[in-house]
Amino acid sequence: PGSPRVSIVKNRSVCLFALYLFFLVGFDIDQFNFADDKRGMRDAFCSFFAISLHFFGLATFSWTLLEGIQLNKSLEANQLTDIDYRKYTMLLRYLWGYGAPTVVITFTLAYTFITSEGGSAYNNLNTYCWLRGDDFIIAFVGPAGLVILYNLWVFIKSIRVATKARRRHKSTVTEKLMSQLRSWVTLSFLLGRTNR
Repeated sequence: PGSPRVSIVKNRSVCLFALYLFFLVGFDIDQFNFADDKRGMRDAFCSFFAISLHFFGLATFSWTLLEGIQLNKSLEANQLTDIDYRKYTMLLRYLWGYGAPTVVITFTLAYTFITSEGGSAYNNLNTYCWLRGDDFIIAFVGPAGLVILYNLWVFIKSIRVATKARRRHKSTVTEKLMSQLRSWVTLSFLLGRTNR
């Protein structure tokens, strides 16, 4: 089966790749040079790309949250192993990693359909294919902000654990923990750099 951490990083990488691909192909509304009589087709393409961008953006943050949870489990168990022997754990990770964004998108579509006389949060057809302003804050910034806060808490907790371990004794366990922390900080920094 492999390491849960490796699986999490692979899935986050796939989500980032898809996010960049959809961004490059479909974010700019002027790329869809449909004639005026094909406006419905242009709207459908723009909505498809906006939903895809939203999904893969949220999925990236979902997998980042799962990595934070995995690191927190390692810290609480005082084990540096990434092996998880519980049954269906990987299935639950996939359900959360891809299911949570699907639920947020479904609620966003339902909410905007009900509140805006059949309109969609993804029909921001003035400039680009993305969420409208208020919907962006609720449906993207809110979930992403919660993930960032949780991972910040795990990061602070891990620094405290590493500091305590370093004071206690210098051993291979401490070195492994510091190495794991360094890789987490590097990945967090890179993820932060690539999501801007």
